[in-house]
Amino acid sequence: MARLDKVCEHLHLPVQSGSNKILSRMKRGYTREHYQNLVDKLRQAIPETTLTTDIIVGFPGEEEEDFRDTLELVETVGFDGAFTFCYSPLRGTEAAQLEERIPAEISGERLRRLIELQQAILLKKNKSLVGRKFEVMVEGISKKNPDEVEGRTRGNKIIIFPGGKNLIGRFIWVETVKAGCWALRGMVLS
Repeated sequence: MARLDKVCEHLHLPVQSGSNKILSRMKRGYTREHYQNLVDKLRQAIPETTLTTDIIVGFPGEEEEDFRDTLELVETVGFDGAFTFCYSPLRGTEAAQLEERIPAEISGERLRRLIELQQAILLKKNKSLVGRKFEVMVEGISKKNPDEVEGRTRGNKIIIFPGGKNLIGRFIWVETVKAGCWALRGMVLS
């Protein structure tokens, strides 16, 4: 990946939980330490890589300590994005047979705390990108302003900047001028 120009510096690496107990109950086949080791190797080989993940809260048997392990891993890794969900049983799966269901209000509160932490991490990371220049693949007209386009950096960061339909499908160099939680704002470099 590090040696291939055609491969972008972004990886989606689902972790599901930061608790070894819960990972075992999920039958994930890896530990938190193994996952962290993969992340460390990836960042050593490709320092500019961005990393997104999937996380489930409220899996049967998840205690507050297990959830805190997940929050700690999220903080340690510093994900660039996370697809977060409350556990819901899927008929026909082993997990659906597990006892120790977590009440919806507890799962919902844990999800809220996880999202809050992830948003704070993401905003801090995005703010550190202000003033940097990125090659951006323009994907289309901005959903909020027809005088702007949006595209993605090689690290899969969304960046919005002034432009028209003629830029769609092109690679453009853009300097970031502002950061939000979910997107960057930029100006086209001449």
